[in-house]
Amino acid sequence: MSVTVAIPSYNSSRYLKDAILSVLNQTSTVDEILIVDDCSTDDSYEIAFEASNQNSNIKVFKNEINVGYSKNWNNCLRYSKSEFAILLHSDDLLKMETIEKQIEYFKENPETAIVAGQEDTIDENGQRIITKQRVDTRVYYPGEIYEFVKERGAYIPCSS
Repeated sequence: MSVTVAIPSYNSSRYLKDAILSVLNQTSTVDEILIVDDCSTDDSYEIAFEASNQNSNIKVFKNEINVGYSKNWNNCLRYSKSEFAILLHSDDLLKMETIEKQIEYFKENPETAIVAGQEDTIDENGQRIITKQRVDTRVYYPGEIYEFVKERGAYIPCSS
């Protein structure tokens, strides 16, 4: 199964390196890491470009104009060439086994449309400050995701 991790970026120089490292340190290798910069005014693009020079699996794109948050997500998905795409905020980190566990779930449950995991909130030093505990498992199939978001006012967590 081919996997892309797509990182939409805007003025994310403070956390971008750590987000990239959290993907590179996965127990399961990804086929590509895409970073799509939305016309940052800091050195986010330069950080992403430097990372791409150090790792051939990292591809960097820069929007011609600032398109905003949701359209940049769409750009990330548009550039993806893999069977599975993970959207990762530029200030988020993946736990080491995240991708391995998500792909294993898809293999065991091929009818599933999306997989998301537990989110922990960390401070600027990487210390966990909030852990969301969930005891329920929800399964959504193709055609149900839009309705879930619209009807419940819910969101799909990043690294999904």
